[in-house]
Amino acid sequence: MTVRTRIAPSPTGYPHIGTIYQAWLNYAFAKKHQGKFIIRIEDTDQSRFVPDAEEKLYQALDWFGISEDESPRKGGPAGPYKQSQRLEIYQQYVKELVEKGLAYYCFCSKERLEEIRKQMQKQSKPPMYDKHCCQLSKEEIERKLAAHEKYVIRLRVPENQTIVVKDLIRGEVKFDSNGVDDQVLIKSDGFPTYHLAMVVDDHLMEITQAVRGEEWLSSAPKHVILYDYFGWTPPIFIHTPVLRNPDKSKLSKRLGHTHVSWYQKQGFLPEAILNFLSLLGWTHPQEKEIFGKEEFIKLFDLKDLSAVGPVFDETKLCWLNGKYIRNLSDEELFNRLKPYLSIKVSDQALKILVPAIKERLELLGGINDWLKFLAADLKVDVGTVKKQSKQTNEQIKELLVEVKSVLEGLESWQVSSIEVALQSLKVKYQSWKTRDFFMTLRVATTGFAVTPPLFESIAALGKKVVIKRLKELIW
Repeated sequence: MTVRTRIAPSPTGYPHIGTIYQAWLNYAFAKKHQGKFIIRIEDTDQSRFVPDAEEKLYQALDWFGISEDESPRKGGPAGPYKQSQRLEIYQQYVKELVEKGLAYYCFCSKERLEEIRKQMQKQSKPPMYDKHCCQLSKEEIERKLAAHEKYVIRLRVPENQTIVVKDLIRGEVKFDSNGVDDQVLIKSDGFPTYHLAMVVDDHLMEITQAVRGEEWLSSAPKHVILYDYFGWTPPIFIHTPVLRNPDKSKLSKRLGHTHVSWYQKQGFLPEAILNFLSLLGWTHPQEKEIFGKEEFIKLFDLKDLSAVGPVFDETKLCWLNGKYIRNLSDEELFNRLKPYLSIKVSDQALKILVPAIKERLELLGGINDWLKFLAADLKVDVGTVKKQSKQTNEQIKELLVEVKSVLEGLESWQVSSIEVALQSLKVKYQSWKTRDFFMTLRVATTGFAVTPPLFESIAALGKKVVIKRLKELIW
């Protein structure tokens, strides 16, 4: 049997890091078993539809390098892969349930349903439908249909039964059917709810492992009932742990830092994020924290996931991202940094600075903090130079005059030649503390007390800019 896994996102918002977590687990398990990873778009909630959400999802998956095998954009043997294009299929299967008495028409108004909900709440009971329309006669149903009364179709949940949901990482989870609502299967607009569409689609698309978030576990008994009513064998259910914030609250997509676009803009590497996501609910056999995609795919098994919700520790992700940055070649880092530049920087200057700042970067987006000294219109503040130098005005002026002369005389403007010239000059200024000497040069040339290494910074600035800044400072 070919392993077939899927994610089934709704196009109601932009890609969430939790969606990527689910996609990564499904992708990795499918690839480990030479199977297929499928995307099905659950677009039945037309009121919350976001036009470009689907395209953004594909872009995110491509960025992470975990593109699907079958989907609306790629097609496949089990299509169509959008639920809005499968309405006739759902109608066919729900009609079968109605004819067998396993589902029924419900004509209750919104007002009546709201009143039932309020009564349930007053009695401290979970809000459930009271099965009112379950008792309608065939004649009553036909009369209401002929009068074009609005209706939904509900699942007829059996009473006084124990429903067993078999979960790969939780074992058997038992539910009392009396606590399971007669779920709406087809809404008044003719669109299916998640519950019917998911069961029908997973069966027809031959999904072997239904990997989804823990929040769907409470709905699983409805799905088990549907599989039983249709006479189908359900896939293996795996309800993955809910990702949590450090305060243990659920990671919510209402917060900006859960959107994939936020991680892209900050300068996280996709391979670092996947490595981090791999560690959420799963432990490497050798307890390694850094490993690549192929290693995870080779070792990962869904049954090894923990049922306990892991903490999404952004601090650890930043640390891990820094590790990945340092493992990049200078050329690769140069190429990855360029899209993040917000100030004009020549390729030559950036190539000088990349090796110097590699050890200091955690995020690609942090590059601009290190390069602000390169801004063409930057004016070095005399007061800052004097404050950082800790020497008299005369001593500072004397040093800057000599530094300007030494640097003007350099025929080769290279990091090595600049370093030799300034280190030699330091020998002449024995009365200066090393820190004061080089801090004076740093602030006088760059304008800042914190920059990339001094000699690399001076080389990146270029001879013309450095001499200009020194001239402007010599009062």
